Amino acid sequence: MQPTKQEPFYHACREIIQQLMAQENAYFFFKPVDPEADGAPDYFQYVTEPMSFYKIQTKLDNHEYKTPNEFVRDMNLIWKNAELYNKSFSQIYKTAEQLSKKFNILIGSIPHVLTDNERNNTIQRLVELRFARYRANKTTHQ
Repeated sequence: MQPTKQEPFYHACREIIQQLMAQENAYFFFKPVDPEADGAPDYFQYVTEPMSFYKIQTKLDNHEYKTPNEFVRDMNLIWKNAELYNKSFSQIYKTAEQLSKKFNILIGSIPHVLTDNERNNTIQRLVELRFARYRANKTTHQ
């Protein structure tokens, strides 16, 4: 399989997840919540879009993320769900806060991958800028 232009992005995302999973109590977020096994029978009444490290890793493996923002959104969903369902004094809530802070530091290492739309907008801005400079130079050199 040939590397794609998004490989640096996917590699950085995997590295971030590995670093977060190595943190104390990160195991709370390894797998999706099982309401019965995890003692949270009403979990899905509060959390409508569950997320876990496992689900994110699967999406990375399947190249489902098209932009870094999609990855960031899913990661933030883990913390949001944990804070939504759990009490602020619980270990899960506190761990979510800690991992969220760590994640916000780590996301700076994600290479930005331009979507086609972003690329087109950037090119359009460059063309407009060059045209404006050309017009400005033309008026001053006549």
